[in-house]
Amino acid sequence: MSAPVVAVNGRFLTMTLTGVQRYAHEILPRLAASLDARLRVIVPPRRVLDADDPALGAIATTSTWHGVHGHYWEQVVLPRLVRELGARALWSPCSWGPIAVRRHVPVVHDIAPFVHGGHVTPMYWVLARLLTPPLVRRAAFVATPSSGVRTDLVEQFRLDPDRVRTIPPGVGAPFDSWPLDDLERRPRRYCVMVGAHDTRKNPGFLLDLWPDVRKRTGLELHLTYRSFVTTRRQPDLGSSKPDGVVLHADPTDEKLADLYANALCLLWPSHYEGYGFPLLEATAVGTPFLATDVGAARELAVNPELQILPLERQIWVERVEALARDGVGRLARQSAERARTQTWEAAAAQTARLLDDLARSD
Repeated sequence: MSAPVVAVNGRFLTMTLTGVQRYAHEILPRLAASLDARLRVIVPPRRVLDADDPALGAIATTSTWHGVHGHYWEQVVLPRLVRELGARALWSPCSWGPIAVRRHVPVVHDIAPFVHGGHVTPMYWVLARLLTPPLVRRAAFVATPSSGVRTDLVEQFRLDPDRVRTIPPGVGAPFDSWPLDDLERRPRRYCVMVGAHDTRKNPGFLLDLWPDVRKRTGLELHLTYRSFVTTRRQPDLGSSKPDGVVLHADPTDEKLADLYANALCLLWPSHYEGYGFPLLEATAVGTPFLATDVGAARELAVNPELQILPLERQIWVERVEALARDGVGRLARQSAERARTQTWEAAAAQTARLLDDLARSD
């Protein structure tokens, strides 16, 4: 008997890389090695590729399949292609997927439009409210990277807890192989925040308090942002940038790892997160974080009492000042050791077991 087919919703391969897409990009090439079923990847508009096809690595990023056109493709075209393949299961790794396919495992990374809708665009809010409830209720299983979002999904949509599985991400190159032998010698003359294009991550909070931090410590604040984003509301960083703030547009992974590694700490005053990939990436290269109690922050913190903070301005100013004064050497090493225990191979193996079980089921 030939192996059953598992299909992958490959729309993410055409999209700008963020944490959500990174999850998919990292698991996909590792999935076939753990899967008994045959893996086929469906890419808009009608390409069907094997998991080891070199063409997967050459798919161009485009705005065509973002937004309404992409959702139309998922809801109307993708189900037909899944049927034509005779696929016994479909994996949609980036929060969206076809409602019509019931042998389906969507990975829902967060439910921000339902709990913090003011931080997403109106179109994104409407689409999420329209598509997410039937998607998660009709799917065979729902996966999510964090235990917090699992709880949100069960409570918000009244799902059977046995149908919602937590599959945490791993940390990959270059973050998991960044040298750690210089932790005590790193200059650490600035703090870093990733994703400042997104008001949900609360960059305005840091911009407001940074003049005080800079006066007390001399530290700079480095902010990274994406120049093309369709789902989040974007602050005007240029007009409100105080002295000592440096902007980085669209950094590569290597540049981002370097920014993390030489920072005193990652600052993460977010209002809401599904997981918070920068927390894992920064700690893997030996840089601890200060964060609000969102996503996986509490799980990843070596010292939650020190690292998890309320959104109170003076507390953040004083905590950054304390780290600058006392150093982060021990905290940095312990953070890296914990982060590097999380692997993409483990995430792919968990995903494969779920998909194989679904593909073999009646």
